[in-house]
Amino acid sequence: MVVAVLMNFVVLRPGEAIFLRAGLLHAYVSGLGVEIMAASDNVLRGGLTPKHIDVDELLQIVDTAPAEVPVQPHTGDTTEYDVPVDDFALRRVRVDGESRAQVAGPAMVLATSGDVVVATRDGEALPVPVGAAVFATADESEFVLRGRGEVFIAQPGATA
Repeated sequence: MVVAVLMNFVVLRPGEAIFLRAGLLHAYVSGLGVEIMAASDNVLRGGLTPKHIDVDELLQIVDTAPAEVPVQPHTGDTTEYDVPVDDFALRRVRVDGESRAQVAGPAMVLATSGDVVVATRDGEALPVPVGAAVFATADESEFVLRGRGEVFIAQPGATA
């Protein structure tokens, strides 16, 4: 519990984001968050969970250097988040009617609010219930998003 008072306390408003580099201890206190990370086999828990906690390994990799974590604001109906790694890219899209989203490589569309349908280039329309995601293979280059709501689109980054 003492560690919690040493952590940065950041309150995000809907649509805002932060990028946490590897090794930063973090926790979610309340609300809905979309977390995306690169492929990894080293997710370690620091406490407050019934899941396994490997304290020795955690102490070896945790980054304790003090640093500011800048909040990225949302920028209207579509926000491309600044991700300073090449592993992935993430964008938020507010859908109100019909929107088009270009994608490169395999992509996932996660719905976080509303009633959204994703149409593929061959015309297949897939409803995306809140909390669910659809996956598109690398041969898709564009989604047509219909309805009203909010989705997050994750795909490989610049060099993936």
